[in-house]
Amino acid sequence: MLKRVAQFWAFVGLQLLSILVAIVVWRGGLTRRGDPMQLLIAVDQTGNAIAWGSPDEMMSAAAWRKQLHALATQGNLERWCWAVRIINALFRDPDHCRKAFLTELQRQQLPAAYRSTL
Repeated sequence: MLKRVAQFWAFVGLQLLSILVAIVVWRGGLTRRGDPMQLLIAVDQTGNAIAWGSPDEMMSAAAWRKQLHALATQGNLERWCWAVRIINALFRDPDHCRKAFLTELQRQQLPAAYRSTL
């Protein structure tokens, strides 16, 4: 149980870190070249990997997927509902996690060369 609680809070903490990095990038503090969104996706996916998730999945999408899984299996739904609510509130978008999940399903976070081969 303690491992699951620690995993949840690591997940939320890393999402906050991603937002902080997003603000710094948005303000022009880290890079002036390239696509800052790719940096944000990399930070997000790294955070998900650190929180024992897939290294190729965004934390927002993982929270939505785990909430769906908990709904289907009568798992720990409350924890993932809270994660989705917190992440959505941080992004000021009540549908952020669902959109991130759909982005993952459609492979929109991949470079165009990879998307065209799917």
